[in-house]
Amino acid sequence: MIIARVGAVPTYADQREWADRFIPEAQRVITTVLSRIVDVQVAPEHEDNLRATDLLIDNVRNWGFRVRRPDCPFRDFTVRAVINSGRRTELAKIMAGHGDQYLYAWTSEASNANRRFSEWAVIDLDSFRDRYDVLAPLAKRERNHGAKDSDFDAWSIGALAENEVKMQTKMTQPSLFAR
Repeated sequence: MIIARVGAVPTYADQREWADRFIPEAQRVITTVLSRIVDVQVAPEHEDNLRATDLLIDNVRNWGFRVRRPDCPFRDFTVRAVINSGRRTELAKIMAGHGDQYLYAWTSEASNANRRFSEWAVIDLDSFRDRYDVLAPLAKRERNHGAKDSDFDAWSIGALAENEVKMQTKMTQPSLFAR
């Protein structure tokens, strides 16, 4: 099923400039989440002797990041699944094992002005990959009619949680997925 989105499509530079305003907020959320998932251990003596390593920190990982504008009412995890140019898509990169965590965030009119997120979800991509066989049929395919060269797959945050994808969230709205 392909669902159309209508409207002017901002350029990559416009989108990047807007999203980059939220990097400090992304850093704040990631720091908060890391305190829950990072495992800090005392390094074995041989590590200290060979590498000047006193502590080993597990789970410091590679993160993806997307922030949605205030007019996005849906609470879904959306990634590019098809691109006509033949470049690797975000979904292909994730399924190839790239990326460990994904911070997906939404803004409201008030939070946008303050450069804060109104809601966010940190998705464990290993867990997403492990559950992909179950998740794939639940994806909704969307066509990007602005650029006309891409299709996206979207899963509601609720569907990810119901299918045991590990995540941490700060969500105030119900998991909307009304396309």
